[in-house]
Amino acid sequence: MCFDDDGQPPAFPGVVRGTEQSDLVLTAADGGAYRAVLARPTASMPADPDSAVLILPDGRGLHPYYERMAARLASVGIPALAIDTYGRTAGIGARPADFTSGDHSAALLWETVQLDLAAGVTQLRAALPGRPLVTMGFCLGGRIALLAATMPALGLAGTIAFYPGVHGPARSDLPAPDGVAGTLCCPVLSLFGGADELIPPEHVDAWQAALSTSPMPGDVVVYPGAPHSFFDRRADDFTEESDDAAARCLAFLNNPG
Repeated sequence: MCFDDDGQPPAFPGVVRGTEQSDLVLTAADGGAYRAVLARPTASMPADPDSAVLILPDGRGLHPYYERMAARLASVGIPALAIDTYGRTAGIGARPADFTSGDHSAALLWETVQLDLAAGVTQLRAALPGRPLVTMGFCLGGRIALLAATMPALGLAGTIAFYPGVHGPARSDLPAPDGVAGTLCCPVLSLFGGADELIPPEHVDAWQAALSTSPMPGDVVVYPGAPHSFFDRRADDFTEESDDAAARCLAFLNNPG
């Protein structure tokens, strides 16, 4: 799940305009702090989605790639806040090029991750009052995004999860989403590669079965032949799948319910 430092996220459909970006440090209810980046469009269009997005990065935390992901969303009219998963153990500074995440991902605690999610949602609501909020996560962040969808206090309008680990134990104590699907509080869109070397088809099947017990709608999209991270580090090789996924994300952001 590594990216080139100059890698660019796939384009989302929409009219491109300028953006503004703020570098923030957020503090959770227990005093834990982490870095975040808020990107907003400098102009709006009538057809822009009302939603704002909380971006939950993959295992590298707030890598520059996810700062650019926030800017990419903002450029088509969707404000986005990308937050760092590892602020409690790796500090609040920007990540160096040689940052390794293994110890930090293993140290994640669901108890404090929930507090960090709440801090991010509070920041978005303060900056963008009245907007429906959607989490969008990738790999590790996808798992966290799905778990966030079980937290009624967040009041999420929806969750988008790219190739999340949905079954079995995580490296940390994060629960398995397919074990808590019955407690989802918002609609979810989950996207997988059919040739994902980390998430076998039986895990996706288990997730689909779990979603059938959920009180909320859940859409599962599988792209045959696409690998893990097809939307980010492999987007140039899987443009058709990435373009379709981006269009599905935009449709979901227009109407997450």
